[in-house]
Amino acid sequence: MSIAQGTVYLFAIETYEEAERDITRSKVERLNEQNVYLVVRDEIKNNRFSKDVNVIGFTSFISEELPNHRARWINLLSA
Repeated sequence: MSIAQGTVYLFAIETYEEAERDITRSKVERLNEQNVYLVVRDEIKNNRFSKDVNVIGFTSFISEELPNHRARWINLLSA
């Protein structure tokens, strides 16, 4: 499977202060163009990228995204 066919998540474990310097609007837009989801600390998602659909907070990833993908994997493995 190529990246074009799947979902790609990039995890950034930076602190808020590090993210202020490193995670820029242009980087988020570039990731969005490449269909890459950026997973960041909730504080970063809520305060800097609340409206960006390709930026996901860790809590949302763990409680929503991961269970959804896991259910799909189970279906694929049992087929």
